[in-house]
Amino acid sequence: MNKKWGGRIRFRYYLWAPLILILVVELFPIYWMTTMALKSPADAEAYPPILVPSTLTLDNFKMIFKTMPFGRYTFNSLIVALGTTLISILFGVSAAYGIVRTGSQKRLGMTILFSRIVPLLICLIPWFKFLASLRLANTYTALIATHLVTSVPLVIWIMVGFFEDLDKEFEEAALADGCSRFGCFWRIAVPLASQGIIVSSLLTFIMSWNDFIRAVIFAGPMTRTLPAAIFNVMTFENMEWGPLAAAGFLVTFPMILVTLGLQRYIVAGLTTGGLKG
Repeated sequence: MNKKWGGRIRFRYYLWAPLILILVVELFPIYWMTTMALKSPADAEAYPPILVPSTLTLDNFKMIFKTMPFGRYTFNSLIVALGTTLISILFGVSAAYGIVRTGSQKRLGMTILFSRIVPLLICLIPWFKFLASLRLANTYTALIATHLVTSVPLVIWIMVGFFEDLDKEFEEAALADGCSRFGCFWRIAVPLASQGIIVSSLLTFIMSWNDFIRAVIFAGPMTRTLPAAIFNVMTFENMEWGPLAAAGFLVTFPMILVTLGLQRYIVAGLTTGGLKG
């Protein structure tokens, strides 16, 4: 009996020890960023680093809002992320449904995957010259259009798996009753694949919200998004860690809240949809 319980305890130890280690590694940067944002300048620049600050202050956040139009950058990020998400879902979901119902998954699968594999940097110069020729540089349109290049294939890749798992009998019965193919898609397929749409929307929104390189290249002073705003906090003369951490916290915290609020949909979607296996 003792050997049996001893074996169970050892098994749980070997199971939980790596999980706890991974959790600490993942959460420590968030803890460090949060405490750094609340530290005084003396604590932020102390060496060796102070893990637990002696005093907490909101001066770093006040400096961020005082020295830059942070509200404007937040508005720009929302416009770009929401626009990218809505357009990606509109085209990606319908394209995934058409691919599955025509049996083109194998033929188009590598094409979709290739668009996700191609390094982003090799496309930046052609995109910039093309958008500049259309006088679209430094606009929301340019940012959203460049985000769609990577977000639409992501939505298609996820939604193909969901539509493959749907039972065709419901659609066949609806077609027999006189429903159109679009009616089957809108009234049957879309509601049944709602979890996949939620997962796709969330991943697309986070990807667009966090995008940095395109915001630096294609955004102007009036369309600059939050990741580019954080970059502007950094200077060659002096690195102010407190304001930098405060800006990073303001960019990261909303995404953490959204992810925690929709985590049950994310878990269900990733285990039953296109990312399984």
